[in-house]
Amino acid sequence: MARFKINETRIVLFVLVLIAAAIRIWRMWEPDSFVFDEAYYADYANSLVTGKDWTDVHPPLAEGLISLMIRAFGNFAWVWRLLPVFFGIANVPLIYLFARNITKNPKIGLIAAFLVTFDGLFLVHSRAALLVSFVTFFVLCAYTAGSYFVRNFKMRWLVLATLFMGMAISTQWTAIPLWAILALWLITASPIKKHRIEALIMLLLPLLVYMLVLLINCKASYWSWILHWHNYALSFHLKLKGDHAFASRWYDWLYLRQPITYYQSKLAENYYASIVLLGNPVIWWSSIVAFGYSIYAMLYRRNKKYLFLPFITFSVFYFGWSAIEREQFLFYVLPVAPFLFVLLSNLLFDLYKKKATVFFGWIVLALAVFFFFYPLWVGRPISEKYFRATQWLPDWKKINIIDKENPSTS
Repeated sequence: MARFKINETRIVLFVLVLIAAAIRIWRMWEPDSFVFDEAYYADYANSLVTGKDWTDVHPPLAEGLISLMIRAFGNFAWVWRLLPVFFGIANVPLIYLFARNITKNPKIGLIAAFLVTFDGLFLVHSRAALLVSFVTFFVLCAYTAGSYFVRNFKMRWLVLATLFMGMAISTQWTAIPLWAILALWLITASPIKKHRIEALIMLLLPLLVYMLVLLINCKASYWSWILHWHNYALSFHLKLKGDHAFASRWYDWLYLRQPITYYQSKLAENYYASIVLLGNPVIWWSSIVAFGYSIYAMLYRRNKKYLFLPFITFSVFYFGWSAIEREQFLFYVLPVAPFLFVLLSNLLFDLYKKKATVFFGWIVLALAVFFFFYPLWVGRPISEKYFRATQWLPDWKKINIIDKENPSTS
């Protein structure tokens, strides 16, 4: 019987991965032009191929990886998006493994995989060459490897976890607090006699990866360039202010107050093709309830201690943005969305145990809303009437940017 359940779980996961692949790959080459900040990152990647001078305010790993794709297949939109598509598909089994490992419950893992498969933020970033797509994948890889390490304490998992976290901070500095939490988790979870070795690995390997990645765009003697670039990038991030049309604050993200239009084109009279960054409202609004429920579960239910890691990881990163005054955007929350989805998966699993019909009703609703918004996430032509029907909240009306400059961020 147990063997049948394992096979059944694998079948469901396999189906979810196939669906994720289909909806991420389908027409991913459209539009055949820049989507949002691809105008920066795809262009920077091509500059690595052509030898054109460029400087970014983020570490250059993502551009370096995209440039490898361009060298292999040419400078085309579908080439820029090859790695994000692969990452977006791989996120589905990865979150299953992570959630299953920390909860010891395959069903919670399957629910988490379902959430990633049918969420708009994950879908849009699986089809665009944007930095947060890379960071999210690397962070999830690091924590998944970490979840294997705390099960058997085999050093290969620790090395993998630290290498992937090094890749995350080599893409965006926002991964640094997640590195600190990962290190604390892995060191405290392992036998005391190994703490010193593990602490050294957690400290040195990510830093080594980071310092090597900076060689990608080194323009002078290494150390002088490193000092100059860090001063330049840090100054940019600290001073970035503005009144961007799609900016939002951290407290707006969970209820999706401000979507972001990544691409829009008017095809004919009253017909649009748009790519809008917006989460699945059913999933994200339910996650607010799940966050509160997790506090209750950790306080009053002894078998819910596994919630502590995803809760702390999400909270430190998410609430940490409250101390930062620079302009902020909805996609900043994506690297910790997997941890929030684990909290929601726990709530949904408890709902499944108590009221299975309500649980399946929620699943049907989430799927219905997903397919309703799907054209808006992948740039399919829709009528203006349909377009207006997707604007549920007041600020969602701002996603129409026709006849306006298409804003982008860094």
